[in-house]
Amino acid sequence: TDTPPNSAFSQSGSAYLFDTKTEALIATSRNPAPRNDAFYGANVDLDGSFAAIANYRDSSETFQSGSIEVLETQGGAVLFPPKIDNPEPGNTDFFGWDVSVLGGFALVGATFDNETERRGGKAYLIDLQTGQVIKSFVAPDIDEEDIFGFSVEDVSDYLAISAPGDAQAGSGA
Repeated sequence: TDTPPNSAFSQSGSAYLFDTKTEALIATSRNPAPRNDAFYGANVDLDGSFAAIANYRDSSETFQSGSIEVLETQGGAVLFPPKIDNPEPGNTDFFGWDVSVLGGFALVGATFDNETERRGGKAYLIDLQTGQVIKSFVAPDIDEEDIFGFSVEDVSDYLAISAPGDAQAGSGA
């Protein structure tokens, strides 16, 4: 993007796209709303012509509700489509805590989403071309502090979504 470097802001964040064959820098994406401790780009993923950049502390909707930035490469050019905001913004949802891209879709974690339970978490499957939510996911046994969506991965026909705060009875899985 055309945002100036964030040298005046500590830990504001940037993300870089490199060509693996030539090692050339293809694109730089800087935090569009630089501020201290934003950690823009804390997680990134790419697949095919799409890259997603986590901006989980984005506060443009509500305080730290989060967003992701998308880069799309077409014929050597890099496009910066509009960012995708948290589809159900709430304070400190951290939408974009983790992101996984598969083709034109992204699986995005919102680890502290409070819609169902306090910090129960949520994940969204999003069409990167339209920004539309295809499906949202919550843990089938959601409880407080599950932090569902902490780590997300999509491969072929499967989605994996972690909930590291999930409490379990007994000693075993």
